[in-house]
Amino acid sequence: MKLIRLICMLPMWGAVALLSSCGGGPGIETLSKPVSRTSGVALNFDGKNFSSSSRQVLKEFGLERQAKRDPAEAIRRLDRELEESGRSDVRLAAAEVALNEVCRHEGTGTAEEFGYLLCAIRLSEGGLAIPQSLLLADLVAVYNEANAELAWLLHQHASSGQAVEARGPIQTGTVAWADRSRETMRPEFYDTLTPTSRIKVKGFDQVNIRHGIGGSLVGYREATEARRTDAPFMPHTGFGISVTTTLDRTRPGEARVVLHDLIKEETVVVSGRRYPLAADFTAAVATVANSAPGPAAGWMGMLRPTKEADLEGLYTIGPYRRDLIPLVLVHGLMSTPETWREVINLCYSDPVIRENYQVLTFYYPTGYPMPQNAATLRAGLKAFQQRYDPDRSNPAMRRMVMVGHSMGANLTNFQIRDGGEEVWKAFFDKPPEEITDDPVLREEIKSRVFFEANPDIARVVFVCGPHRGSPLSDGWLGRFGAMLIRFPMHALDSVSGNLLTDTTVLGRSVFDEYPSSINNLEANSPILDTLLKQPVPHDPNIHSIIGDQGKEPGVGSTDGVVPYWSSHLDGVDSEYFIPAKHTTATNNAENVREVRRILYKHLGKTVPKGSVTP
Repeated sequence: MKLIRLICMLPMWGAVALLSSCGGGPGIETLSKPVSRTSGVALNFDGKNFSSSSRQVLKEFGLERQAKRDPAEAIRRLDRELEESGRSDVRLAAAEVALNEVCRHEGTGTAEEFGYLLCAIRLSEGGLAIPQSLLLADLVAVYNEANAELAWLLHQHASSGQAVEARGPIQTGTVAWADRSRETMRPEFYDTLTPTSRIKVKGFDQVNIRHGIGGSLVGYREATEARRTDAPFMPHTGFGISVTTTLDRTRPGEARVVLHDLIKEETVVVSGRRYPLAADFTAAVATVANSAPGPAAGWMGMLRPTKEADLEGLYTIGPYRRDLIPLVLVHGLMSTPETWREVINLCYSDPVIRENYQVLTFYYPTGYPMPQNAATLRAGLKAFQQRYDPDRSNPAMRRMVMVGHSMGANLTNFQIRDGGEEVWKAFFDKPPEEITDDPVLREEIKSRVFFEANPDIARVVFVCGPHRGSPLSDGWLGRFGAMLIRFPMHALDSVSGNLLTDTTVLGRSVFDEYPSSINNLEANSPILDTLLKQPVPHDPNIHSIIGDQGKEPGVGSTDGVVPYWSSHLDGVDSEYFIPAKHTTATNNAENVREVRRILYKHLGKTVPKGSVTP
């Protein structure tokens, strides 16, 4: 009997899945040995092999065996030759021997290990200012990796302000962290610092790497209870931040590891010359995605919303920054914030967006009725603004942008419109104080009807927005899916009894069964139709991105779930079609490009001609 039920349910599961955003399983795999990310370079940092150029140099000077048996002496001999000849290939060979020795015995934190890393940095740094050298890319790769490994090792074995001894083959001294003012530039802010060369990114369409100078790492800060008390908008997944390190050796015998915040710093001066800072932006996004709830969380959020309620809320994807414009991303039915991975990837990697926007995501159990989730989002935005801008003195907070996909577009639409008396009269034939004997329920219902538009939302983007519902929701499969959504019995009881007798005919069409996200999305839904009639008092800029499967262009188009007649709104600032299905629209490359264009426009800028999405 159970097997028969399962077989009968399979078509329904497929249909309900159409209403969700697809997962994709983004994340990372941590590598045991680093792999160079420098363009045009395929160096091995495995402690065993050298580049072809360095092998030739070692062979030329008879140092092939000594480079592994007595690397310190091999480096000293090569350093003497370098002083006499200035040959770049000799410089590279000496630097590679030093770095490979670290990779052979990594993680011990000995003075010798720190010394070899400082040696590799000094040797490779000396060749960075020779652009005509054919070995420049290899020297950059060694320099960058040595810096990343030094920061990784120092973070494990020394606290901020603590100097450790470094005994190298051609120099001795100490190494410590440089003192920096911003918290994201301090090593103690992070629980781990991992070289991006040790991170393999999975599940992203594009890995955004900026080639330059410095050790590229991901700083991860875990979301502990104490930290979330101090920063209540910190996500349960923690913070993953792209950082880059370089070495300051201005004091004789004292080296300082400098941690660069890539939102505030784009370039660095090394040996008197300015270079772009190297970065791997996608690795940070993927690191957080690795600890995020999997695709099952989206299903559970719809089918068993109370089980996911402890995760709901508005979250920043990095520490709050006052000077950045809030950009709020709202996912759709049976989904999670992971559906925005490519848009977030863009926000990290595009310098204009990165330097101007603070990204937030809203997670909500999508089985709850739309007005309930809209009220939770409204309260979250209010709490965020009150915490970080209580006196309303921050101009960036007045320029908020919201992007909503699918049902997230509906929740976004709730934020820019006023509710009130007219909405109440559409659904109830008695005043608020006369409905239901339960005062708590009465206040909940009022909060979903009497609301005001957020005046600080300056621009919204609707992606595949079902503004008038979806035909799939009121078909038998959609209704069967709604039947599977489970709420506690006390919640079901709260809409029974005298509440139904207090509603209008339109209200009874809503409350004749417990409201859920799916029956709220039925074609020409009373809730959605009523919402569209409400005023938009603060006149934000509105953009529509509409999915088109290509079966029928224009007004006859559909994304497979939401037809054009539902996603179209008159009078918007722009309407843009993307060749995408409803379930894949958020991560579609055309959608990412259009969101980028809109974010630039919000800043009064234009995406440079010929520019490709990072």
